Amino acid sequence: MLTQDDFHLVVCLSSNSFDESEQVAEWLLINTLSGSGVSYNQPKFCPLVSWQSDAITLANISTIGNHSIGIFIDKNNIVYVATRRLHTILIWPEGNINPTNITIDNSTFPFGLFVSTTGDIYIDNGQAKKRVEKWTMNATTGEPVTDVPSACIGLFVDSNNTLYCSLYYLNQVLKKSLDNSANIVILGNGSNGSEPDMFNHPYGIFVDTNFALYVADSYNHRIQLFEAEKTEGITLVGSGGKQNVSLSFPTHVVLDANRYLFIADFGNHRIIRVGANSFQCLVGCSNSPGSASNQLFHPVSLSFDSYGNMFVMDWTNNRIQKFRLATNSCNVSYHQPDFCPTASWKPNAITVANASSIGHQLYSIFIDIDNNMYVTTGSRNEVQVWLARQSSSNEVLSLNISHPTSIFVSITGDIYVSSGLTQQVEQWRLNSTNRISAMNFNTDCFGLFVDIDDNIYCSQQAPHQVVKKSLSKFTDNYTIVAGNGSSGSSANTLFSPHGIFVDMYLNLYVADFINNRIQLFESGCFDGKTVAGNSSVEKTITLKSPTGVVLDKNGYLFIVDQQHNRIVGSGPNGFRCLVGCSGSGGSAADALYSPYDLRFDSHGNMVIVDRNNGRIQKFFLEKHSCVSSYNQPKFCSSATWDPNGTTFASQEVVSNETYAVFVDTSNTIHTTDHNSHSIRMWLQGNDDATETITINSSNPRSIFVTVNGDIYVDNGQNKRVDKYSVHRRNGMPAMSVNVEDRCFGIFVDTNNMLYCSIRDYHQVAKRSLYDDATRSVAAGSEEKVSGSSLQLLNKPNGIFVTANFDLYVADAGNDRIMKFSVGYKDGQAKAGNDETNKLNYPTGIILDFDENLFILDSNNGRIVTSGNSGFRCLAGCKGSASTSNQLKDPRSLSFDSFGNIYVADKGYSRIRRYLFEKRSCDISDMITTANSDNIGKIRSQHVFTPTCDSPAHIGSTCNLPNSPCDLLKPCQNNGTCTNDETTLKGYFCSCFDYFNGTECQYDHRLCRSDTCWNNGTCTTIQNKTFQCVCLDGWQGAHCERKTNYCENVTCSNNGVCRTLLLNYTCECVSESYSGRHCEIISTKIVIIKVVSKSFAYVAILAMIVVAVFIVVMDILKYGFGIDPVAEERRKLRREKQLKKRKPVVQQFVYVNASSSSSNDRAAMEAETAV
Repeated sequence: MLTQDDFHLVVCLSSNSFDESEQVAEWLLINTLSGSGVSYNQPKFCPLVSWQSDAITLANISTIGNHSIGIFIDKNNIVYVATRRLHTILIWPEGNINPTNITIDNSTFPFGLFVSTTGDIYIDNGQAKKRVEKWTMNATTGEPVTDVPSACIGLFVDSNNTLYCSLYYLNQVLKKSLDNSANIVILGNGSNGSEPDMFNHPYGIFVDTNFALYVADSYNHRIQLFEAEKTEGITLVGSGGKQNVSLSFPTHVVLDANRYLFIADFGNHRIIRVGANSFQCLVGCSNSPGSASNQLFHPVSLSFDSYGNMFVMDWTNNRIQKFRLATNSCNVSYHQPDFCPTASWKPNAITVANASSIGHQLYSIFIDIDNNMYVTTGSRNEVQVWLARQSSSNEVLSLNISHPTSIFVSITGDIYVSSGLTQQVEQWRLNSTNRISAMNFNTDCFGLFVDIDDNIYCSQQAPHQVVKKSLSKFTDNYTIVAGNGSSGSSANTLFSPHGIFVDMYLNLYVADFINNRIQLFESGCFDGKTVAGNSSVEKTITLKSPTGVVLDKNGYLFIVDQQHNRIVGSGPNGFRCLVGCSGSGGSAADALYSPYDLRFDSHGNMVIVDRNNGRIQKFFLEKHSCVSSYNQPKFCSSATWDPNGTTFASQEVVSNETYAVFVDTSNTIHTTDHNSHSIRMWLQGNDDATETITINSSNPRSIFVTVNGDIYVDNGQNKRVDKYSVHRRNGMPAMSVNVEDRCFGIFVDTNNMLYCSIRDYHQVAKRSLYDDATRSVAAGSEEKVSGSSLQLLNKPNGIFVTANFDLYVADAGNDRIMKFSVGYKDGQAKAGNDETNKLNYPTGIILDFDENLFILDSNNGRIVTSGNSGFRCLAGCKGSASTSNQLKDPRSLSFDSFGNIYVADKGYSRIRRYLFEKRSCDISDMITTANSDNIGKIRSQHVFTPTCDSPAHIGSTCNLPNSPCDLLKPCQNNGTCTNDETTLKGYFCSCFDYFNGTECQYDHRLCRSDTCWNNGTCTTIQNKTFQCVCLDGWQGAHCERKTNYCENVTCSNNGVCRTLLLNYTCECVSESYSGRHCEIISTKIVIIKVVSKSFAYVAILAMIVVAVFIVVMDILKYGFGIDPVAEERRKLRREKQLKKRKPVVQQFVYVNASSSSSNDRAAMEAETAV
């Protein structure tokens, strides 16, 4: 049975029991705006979403009557309302102000309303006729679908076509399959109560894609969740729930795509949004009723349109209010660039700072949205800050923190730093030398993160857990969100966690250091899923002691793989190494030595803490890595080409032995001319060569053109590859192959790595174009040995490198095509390895968009393809080179952007062109569409294409033009399309100023729709630059960041400033202070201060009097010779003398005196008398 801890808006499923169907349901819910099998909208909102507080009234009492409840908006944004007193169903198509209506029985007073995916309208008629009815748009009567014992306040139809009815008066929920007639009581026993299996007047209901039921249990003031087939519920929100949110007679609940609950809080006159660890009041937040546009009076139900606008049935005001989505922006303080799948970084970094400037014991780095860089340095007990566009650290924060280990800077500019010795996280400001506050975590934090809900996370190495606490609550209490306090490798344990990252949906990623893995803990879940490294469910990548993890905008991982001395990343095609890929640590510009942390700047550059080298390294994003210089068209499975082909350039133009041809993305055709020692180029649409470049090479075997226009040509006779461009006519050596043979294939990948296929040494060599490093062997034998095993090659010719850096080789001597994946010496035979796809000395290989192989089968004189649609011949299929329309010893091939194939036909010394027959895909698409869109509706239907009298027209009545401009309408941004008669199905696009590309798809205007963010206004300044005029509350060059209203504000009496929307507030330290800036002091404090000051004044006055008396007496005595107390002193001395006894001297004389005792006594007295 689930407990409240399992709540994160939907059941938190165990990673061990998460089967395939649940994965599909999860994917559908999260990754689409609404599930494909539901009729309602579930928009995808950011956690910081907001709605405009002033609503638009869609309908009032004159339209919907008194006390209507049911409202529904389908995926076409059609609004449906069931009116209780007017006995109608009102329907507003999108954009219509006035509704159409369906009149229902006057005895029907409907409560609940639901519309299915087929457009059937289900309404409650339980009060009058004890049933639920189904209506259609043009119906005059409703069809009974189920009997019910009482009114259905809430109605819902799930994706299994099961109808749910909330019986408000009977404290039950019924469900009925619309495929049979049995009613089943699933919840409630008919008596009101607050136990988990009871209700007290259940109201609105919602069923998710996992068939979990959510119920607004109105008189129990709570929202209940019931798993499928369970009879006891979990209180999610309200009385008795884990969330500290008070509800008052909730009447409706719906879920968005991210599983947040939206609740109509009827008695509090508001709509709220609740997450696993968050609460947000959306509208009506004063909790007082009213009829103003920003108020509600007993909201009873709500529904979303596809744009995220919220429609609320305002029950007592008898109106429908539309609250428009205001902001759906997820602002964060760090950069999450939007990388393409092939993004790469320059292998050689620059050193931003070294040990002499930042010291040793480097741990953490942070780059804020302004590109200010913060670095913790343990040896100096400080944080150093590089302000944007500064070359050195011009701000040093001497924070006096003992051994700082991690840092995070919030969107408001607060700097949070973990102290390794005090076991506190301290809060600072850049322009302040005093810390603001400190939080106790009882241990060091090896990772810090502040999420979008203002919670701070601490990765605790020794307790093997990650904890969090709210920054908005004045408490040091924290909760465990990952790990259980003991080391381990199970799903719910960690072993020395380090770096952490929390995405905008509050999912937590942890670098599980000792376990050599990255763990994902979905919001509210305590069982993690291994998404990279050891024991991951899917094949990912091997990690060793990962210390950091960050995500890009698309949710792909970038991991600091410390002990492998590298940074790795994920993407749509799996994991790959990005920088430091040699695997061994070092101090060179392309190496790392125990890297610890990484961050991105706004340009996508990667900044890394290279710990053991005592430096900060910046690896620049390769600007051209997302753009290829060659064409990879996307074809349908039935694509065909003109099998005869045409000669594009004859022997008279390209002379003898034409080995190489290359077509770039601008459709410029490049080839080499053996006789004239030159490169010939044809711009698109030209039959004659438009440019010739003289080269220093005799009979080059291969050619490749990069994105920036550099042309790499084989110069094997001089043991090198030369680089040329149309702007520089002299060849510049780009690669010294250091062999006595030529490159029969050249390729430059997106990492600027040049590959050379050295035929007679039976290997493919590669080297970086960034430095002079020696070449390495990418495939084949280093000893120049031929062979047929998976590690060896035999006379390799053409090569191709994919965006994932997989190397394809035309292994001519072995009659096969080989694929070598990154890091593997063994290749895979992809074609020519069995009887169904035999090849004879293949010399050329290219891939289309779907990675289907297109192969020059040289000795068979043909072009073949192998891939998803099998192995088939495209051209030269007659098996003879005796005629001019066949191929003879072809050596290389290339696509243009239209899908046409160009072939260097060496045997006939010419360039051949094979036009793509677009109609071969048009017909296939028609057949596929007809079959797939009408499954279940068409039992047998023949699809045909008519034969028209003129090839210029197509269609069932031959009324549609057949030109590519009319069919494709390819020119974007209002470009003008012109049909190209020289190319089959070809066209040209003429673009307006500031647009270019083959289809005018590239927008180079200074002011575009995405130039100024957050509704900022863009203006052009002298056609050279732009300026964004930002709305209040936003600033920055692109209006990309919120204004920090606390920047120049000082809160009195130790108050703390917090930024609000378009404003700020000062949070006072206690109730004794108030006011805008905490400047108002309570009377009690004033009295205490006055009394304490009074005592101080009396004491000071007494001390002053004594001091003055002493000074006056000294002046009289020593200045004027007047001693007012001299006589008194003499008197005192006399009295003291009198009190003293004079000394007595006695003499005793012995005589023969009488023995009379009295006489003796007298004599004694005489002698002693004074």
